[in-house]
Amino acid sequence: MYRNKQAILKRCTWAAAALLAGTSSVAIAQETKADDGFALDDIVVTARKRLETLQNAPISVAVVSGQEMNKLGVTGLDQLSARTPGLQIGRGSQSAFVFIRGVGSGFNRGFEQSVGLYVDGVYQSRSLQFLQSVFDVQRVEVLRGPQGVLFGKNTIAGAVSITTNSPHIGDGFSGMANILWEPKFNTFRYSAGLEGDIGETLAARIYYTGNRTDGYVDNIARHANEKESRDHAGRLTMVWKPSDSLTVNGKISYSKSDGKGTAAVITAADYSLIPYFTSSGRTTSVVGSIILANGAFPEFGVSKGWTGFVDNKDWEKTDYLNTESTNAVIDAEWALGSITMSSVTGFTKFEMYSNHDVDYTPVNMTHSVEYEDLQQFSQELRFASNWEGPFNLTVGGYYEHQRLKMDTENVLDGTAGGLIRPLIGGAPSLFHASVLAASNPAVGGLIKAGLLMPGTWIDYLTRRTTMDQKANTYALFGEMSYKIVDDVIFDLGLRYSHDKKSMIKDNIIGRGAPGRATVLLNPGDTAGSASLNELLMKAHKAGGPEAVLAQVVWAGLRTFPQEYALARNEDHLNVSARVRWQYSPDGMAYASFAQGYKSGGFNAPPESVNYAGEPIKGAEFDDETVNAVELGVKHSLMGDRLRLSTTLFHSKIKNLQVSSFDGIGFVVGNAAELKVQGAEFESQWRVTRELELGFSVNYLDHKFTSFPGAPCSISELAKNAACTKDLSGKRGAYAPKWSSTLYADLIYPLTDHWNLNARIDANHKSGMFFSNDLDPDLYQRGYVKLDGRIGLASSDNKWDLAVFGRNLTNHKTFTFAVDTALMGGIKAGYVEEPRTLGMQATFRF
Repeated sequence: MYRNKQAILKRCTWAAAALLAGTSSVAIAQETKADDGFALDDIVVTARKRLETLQNAPISVAVVSGQEMNKLGVTGLDQLSARTPGLQIGRGSQSAFVFIRGVGSGFNRGFEQSVGLYVDGVYQSRSLQFLQSVFDVQRVEVLRGPQGVLFGKNTIAGAVSITTNSPHIGDGFSGMANILWEPKFNTFRYSAGLEGDIGETLAARIYYTGNRTDGYVDNIARHANEKESRDHAGRLTMVWKPSDSLTVNGKISYSKSDGKGTAAVITAADYSLIPYFTSSGRTTSVVGSIILANGAFPEFGVSKGWTGFVDNKDWEKTDYLNTESTNAVIDAEWALGSITMSSVTGFTKFEMYSNHDVDYTPVNMTHSVEYEDLQQFSQELRFASNWEGPFNLTVGGYYEHQRLKMDTENVLDGTAGGLIRPLIGGAPSLFHASVLAASNPAVGGLIKAGLLMPGTWIDYLTRRTTMDQKANTYALFGEMSYKIVDDVIFDLGLRYSHDKKSMIKDNIIGRGAPGRATVLLNPGDTAGSASLNELLMKAHKAGGPEAVLAQVVWAGLRTFPQEYALARNEDHLNVSARVRWQYSPDGMAYASFAQGYKSGGFNAPPESVNYAGEPIKGAEFDDETVNAVELGVKHSLMGDRLRLSTTLFHSKIKNLQVSSFDGIGFVVGNAAELKVQGAEFESQWRVTRELELGFSVNYLDHKFTSFPGAPCSISELAKNAACTKDLSGKRGAYAPKWSSTLYADLIYPLTDHWNLNARIDANHKSGMFFSNDLDPDLYQRGYVKLDGRIGLASSDNKWDLAVFGRNLTNHKTFTFAVDTALMGGIKAGYVEEPRTLGMQATFRF
């Protein structure tokens, strides 16, 4: 049956392409090509690492200009994804979730992304870099489908390419200033830029932007608005053109973001799971839920509106996430006769520091302090021919070096902020030898053996995990282009990549509050233990009863002292092939085949060793690969006033990297095969000189072709701790069946000096899951959001005054949702902004 479906899809694909091509050809014969003066503007893209118009690019790519983003006050890719069909960017506590066509990476700090992010041609490897403010943008290109040959690793779903503004030599001095105010959340954004010539061969541009907001979530536990943030960023760009054949573009940018609080709210609370966990001796998994069910916080419940309850009051008055980034790039192009040499040299330093409440509730249960430091250098060198004959060639090489350091401290509060005492017979902590012995016979045996004293107890338990990873990538690539006949071009691409990764990881166990922990067990204290009993004997020798008690608790959470090193090497050969047919001056059709890969790696959390501290299955995950077929047609009508494009795609991903939360931690591995297929349709229509309409719709058929042993939801695990299921044939996470956007843009002259500007956007996404366990409590229903803007702009483009609104329908939606740790039955989600109104003013000179 599956083969029959594939055959039907292929026949429908060719039929649709032929139908659109034929329809367009008829239209050509009926229309005149006279220039009526208001054709659509050409959109230039670099999706294939060459300048070409969007209509001529044989690839599925969505383009959003910096000007469009400014109109609606959009400064982040997560905001942009809501307006881009097929793209999902979700904000989580420690990382971002980036999906194109339903393909992306799950939650694990060891994962790299399935969607590559490039800023001015330089790869950005950490998911949180997707959530940095984007500023002074010329355009954002969303490349759908694998980009393995030209962009390389970690682009099996596609790529997001950001091009920032550069000065133009000979244009003289110019500048701008912009201020934006959203009064409801006390949001201010301000920016200023200046550019101009410095001599005959040199021009410079300097840009600065700042942002402050009080946040849109009302945290009733902390009596504060969250997430409060203070952001600053700037960039210096210099363009040097000493001759007609050589251009050097250098950029250095710096950004810093200080965020206080969180946008997480409670989305579901199911206390009916408590008896299932407690009856099977897994009380720790629901201890927080028990406290809440006993009415410790009467006001606690599922979030109404945009209200939150996050609070670890004994440790931190607020959560925070701070990032700091420095990027530098030198992009040089040198024309050597009929050959053009291009060199892109990039350097990135990215730091992240976070402090957050892992259970998302007012109960002091779990807390995490995390730090990341990435340093990356990359060099790409390309040679492209411009020969007059039918044959042309692009060849190049790529090198990248990464050094990533991660440091994570997790803390468990056995006292639950003092709330545990009345629930366990007056004992001060859940981590009390006598209390644990009542439900765990093994603990009673430790007391009898003298390894534990009955009165031993610990308030806070900690584990601290560090991972130091080095990665090198070497690649050679080439693409041949051959003009078979005047209107048909065949492209064949090839890329060989070698990836080398190594890491050193360790974990220690201790006690104490975040940042003030003392060590109870080092890796060397228990290394080589053949059993849990031997491990506990060694723990007693190293740290006495407290060390034994700590290890007993952490063993229930699959955590042991560890220090080990791993290394892996990968070799990949990716192929792409494309046939492009310019069937008329106004229309083009193409068919392509592409391969790509996402590199393997190492599990970042500590739950990946045995009693001896040796790595087990799950400490390492393998690479994943994709084969994809794409068919597309792009056509212009009515003297280029109407543009239409349609794309049909089919992708098969093997050895999919997956991550699932089982109530204790995230389990990672390679478990599934995924089939992704569907259709995309886009149109732009300049109705009159003043009015432009646009429409884009994506249909996605997303199914696991093989996923035995898939994770169960928390409610299923409550009833069966060993539960697994087969999700073959099921739709996965972040894969809405339909997504679409519709816009109308009006520029109407009111007087000789002033124009009325108005725009409205309708954005729709159908329902989708946030987790591959397909938990119905982690499902978001479909929605339609409206954004709008109306303003005045001077005809000389110097002044622009406007009011705008985002999410005018005030829909409550989420970018990410998850089961909370040790709080079985309680779910939390990162909520998107409510209705937001603002005004902005721009002055240019």
